[in-house]
Amino acid sequence: MKATFWGVRGSIPVSGKKYVRYGGSTLCTEVRLDSGEYLILDAGTGIRPLGVKLMKENRVLHMHLLLSHGHMDHVQGFPFFAPAYINKNDITIYGCPQAPGRTVADFLSRQMGDVYFPVEFDGLPARREYVNHCNICGKNDSIKIGRARIFSLGNNHPGGSISYKIVEKKKSFIYMTDNELGSDAPDATAMETFAEFCKNADILVHDAQYTPREYATRTRGWGHSTYEQCAHLAAMAQVKTLVLFHHDPEHDDRAVDAILDKTRILLKKMGSRARCVSAREGMSLTL
Repeated sequence: MKATFWGVRGSIPVSGKKYVRYGGSTLCTEVRLDSGEYLILDAGTGIRPLGVKLMKENRVLHMHLLLSHGHMDHVQGFPFFAPAYINKNDITIYGCPQAPGRTVADFLSRQMGDVYFPVEFDGLPARREYVNHCNICGKNDSIKIGRARIFSLGNNHPGGSISYKIVEKKKSFIYMTDNELGSDAPDATAMETFAEFCKNADILVHDAQYTPREYATRTRGWGHSTYEQCAHLAAMAQVKTLVLFHHDPEHDDRAVDAILDKTRILLKKMGSRARCVSAREGMSLTL
């Protein structure tokens, strides 16, 4: 299994010399299974360059798009995803629309057509199928893609969001973004539940948008975590590699470097052996 990051920025895209090293595209991660299947986690602006790369492979594509939720930074790149405009390709789209009456397709279709985009979602040439993950989310149940099993868990985020755990050949990759580990909402999922879901993971990709100071003074309740909370989760779950993700648009390369350094220090103090890296565009990790 190989994961490649195409977009690592939360909220909005950014550009400029201060953001060159980590990148400014919003969220998109490619996971290529050993059995050959393509998995795409979220469809922020990073999905556009991924689409360009896939088109160069010049073959029929069978893709699986796993959406954490429908907020703009997770779907805004999909209208520019070139493989969706090829009628020989097919895309299976997964998600958990938690609002009554909503469908998985709504995550993507509402931004296309009408006054928003010149192409209607229903007019895309690629064949599309949909899988509603709500019926297995948070349960010890999974769906199968190739030889991999995909589990999911609900996050602490306004409007809902879900995490995905991809398990292939006893290796596990967890994508857990837009999740407020420190949420004090009455119905919030506890840290212990997340730790159990992440237990002994080979790679945990987690939202680390804020510093503890930002969280305490301004952003509590916004549905995102601090790097300190991420370190606690990684230590509790005994993960092997922690990947800091969903970088704040106000955090330039130097700020992300500082967050990474502080997280590594915290992990060491906690007695964790976890390797820690900050996600950057173009970075690949092989399990």
